[in-house]
Amino acid sequence: MTNSTNAGTHPLTFSLRRLGLIGSVAFFALFVFLWSAAPAQAQLRAMGPTHPDPDVAPYPFWYEDVNGVRLQLCVSDAAGAPAFCGNTAADLNVESGVPPEPDAGGEGFWWMAVADTAFQPTFGVGNGVTDILYEAAIEASTFPPTRPTSATSTGASVFSRMRVRISTTIGGTYVLVHPFGTHTYTNVGTGTRAINDTVDFGCRAIDFVPPESCFDGVAPDFDAVLSDPGVTIAEPRAPVSGTCTCRPIDTFLKWDPAVNPQAPPGFLGDGGLGIGTPHEVVGAPVNNADGLPQNYVELYRLNAAGERELVARTDLFQIEGWLTAGPTQPDLTAASDSGASQVDNITFDTTPTFSGSASAGATVNIYDGTTPLGSTIAAPGTGLYSFTAGALAEGPHAISATEQTLLDPLTESEHSASLNMTVDVTAPAAPALPDLLAASDSGSSSTDNITNDTTPTFAGNAAANMTVNILVDGISRGSGAASAAGSYSIT
Repeated sequence: MTNSTNAGTHPLTFSLRRLGLIGSVAFFALFVFLWSAAPAQAQLRAMGPTHPDPDVAPYPFWYEDVNGVRLQLCVSDAAGAPAFCGNTAADLNVESGVPPEPDAGGEGFWWMAVADTAFQPTFGVGNGVTDILYEAAIEASTFPPTRPTSATSTGASVFSRMRVRISTTIGGTYVLVHPFGTHTYTNVGTGTRAINDTVDFGCRAIDFVPPESCFDGVAPDFDAVLSDPGVTIAEPRAPVSGTCTCRPIDTFLKWDPAVNPQAPPGFLGDGGLGIGTPHEVVGAPVNNADGLPQNYVELYRLNAAGERELVARTDLFQIEGWLTAGPTQPDLTAASDSGASQVDNITFDTTPTFSGSASAGATVNIYDGTTPLGSTIAAPGTGLYSFTAGALAEGPHAISATEQTLLDPLTESEHSASLNMTVDVTAPAAPALPDLLAASDSGSSSTDNITNDTTPTFAGNAAANMTVNILVDGISRGSGAASAAGSYSIT
C-alpha cells in the first residue's frame, strides 16, 4: 500500500493485528504406469458408519473430502434417492449376498466426474483422436469373494478410481492435463483404447491377496481409501508407458454455481456417466502454470520437436454426488474473521457468527466440542443457516453442527466436521521504533530522518506474522505483514 505524505515533521505511530493400495497386484498387462504423488498429499478426510439402508450395507454411508463436503452412496433405490443416481443396490449385489459372475462386479458411486466424447461431440473429434474418456470417482463394487466373512459383506470393495481411455489413429507421446494433475503417456500405438489406464486407491476384493485384501478377517477395510497411496491396476494393452504428477482424489468437483443451470438441491450435479448433463465445474485441487484451477481436461500430442500441440479440450463434466442429510462444517463468516485474512479462522470477536448448510427447514445445533452453544433453523428453501454464538472465551474452539429434521425431530444427526478456530482478544506488544530506510532518507546524512521523498519506506521489527500499520499524525498511511522472523518494510 502506497500513500503520499505531505512535507513537514510527522510523528509516527503503529498498530498491530494478530494473524492469526494395499497389497500385491497380479499384473496381466504390458501397460506400465507410474504414480508420482508429492509428499504430504491429502486424502479423503473421513468415512461414515455402515449405511443405514440394509439393502446398501455393508458399505459406508458417506465419505468426506478435504473441504468438508460429505457425500452418501448414490444408489437410486436407496431411501430418498433420485433416479439419476443411476446404479441400484441390486447392482451392488449386496442385499441378497449373492456375488456377481467371476468376471464382473456391480457398481455404485459416492462421487463421479466424467468427461467423455460420447456425450460431448466436439470434445476430441478430429486431430487423429476418435474417443476420449476421463473418469475420477469414489466407488463401491462387489466382486467374487476372496475370503469368507458374512453373507452381506462377501466381495464388497471400496476404492477411488482415475481412468483414462483414448482411441487414436496417430501414435506417439500424449499428455493429459486434468483436475488432479498431469499424465504423460509414451510409446502410444493406434486403435481403440490405445491408451487404457485405470488407477485405483483403496481396497478391492480382487487383485489383492490376504492379509492385504478388503477384509482384515473381522470387517471390511473400507477406510483404506482414506490414506492409501494407491496401486496401479493395469489393463492388457500395447506396451505403453506412463507417469503421472498427480494427487489422490481428495476433493469432490461440483457444478460451477456461477453457471446456469444450477445443480439439483442436495446434489453436486445431475448424474454421472451417460446420465448427467455436461457442465462447467469448480473444485480442482491442482493449479496450472498461471495459478488457475485445472477445472478442465486438455489432451496434447508431442510433435517431432517435442513440443505440445493441443488435440482436445473440455471444461464440461458429468457429476454424480449426493450430499448427506446432515449439516456441513460450520464456517466462520468473513465479517467475524478478523485475523490477517478472512479465511484464517482467527477472530477478536467473542460473539462470532457461523454459517453453513443443512437439510432445508432442519433445526441446526451448534457445539463447541461437546458443549452446546445454541440452535437455529436452516432456511426452508436453501438449507442455509447462520448462527451467532454467545460470548466465547479466549483461546481455541472446535465448532461443529448437528441437525434434527422435520421428518425425524427426535433424532440428532452425527456431528459435522469441526471448524478449528481461535478467539484472540489479547493485544500484541508494541513494535520497535520504525526506521526511515537510507534510500528514503535524502537529508545531509542517511540517518537524520529528513527526506524529500513523499512516499518514504520504513522498516522495523514486530511480532511474527503481525499486520503492521504505519500512522502519520494519527492517520494510517500504510500497512504490511511482518515476516515469520518479525521483520517488515512498508512504503
